[in-house]
Amino acid sequence: MKKKLPAILSTLLFISVAYIYLTNTYYFISKDDQVRRVVVDAENKNDPSLCRKIKVLVPSPGGPDEISLENSCFAEVARDMGKPEMCTQYISYRVQQNYCLKGVALAAGKVEICKLIPEDDFINASCYSEFERIHGATR
Repeated sequence: MKKKLPAILSTLLFISVAYIYLTNTYYFISKDDQVRRVVVDAENKNDPSLCRKIKVLVPSPGGPDEISLENSCFAEVARDMGKPEMCTQYISYRVQQNYCLKGVALAAGKVEICKLIPEDDFINASCYSEFERIHGATR
């Protein structure tokens, strides 16, 4: 029994240290609505790279993957901070970049951001039409 106690204690210590390290290094998420917690931290610390620390705790069939959650986080941070350059700097998929740009344009009330979306992309037209609906004249 005396020999088992140090082994149990060292195992518990290892698990505790690992838990503290992981929970302070990554954001473990089980649902996509928990991304907002990461967005708030990224905005408060002015560090959008925190979105890259999202880890899906329990993947669900048909649920979002880590990259989708990261991109969603980056888009929210860009929109909330009014920084369209973040859309292309942090998001790799063109369609998601364009949706991000549209979100920033609408939130910031700056129609010129819609011009950053290629004209042959349907998101470009919807950016202008939604901008006009929300803010009035566009061009």
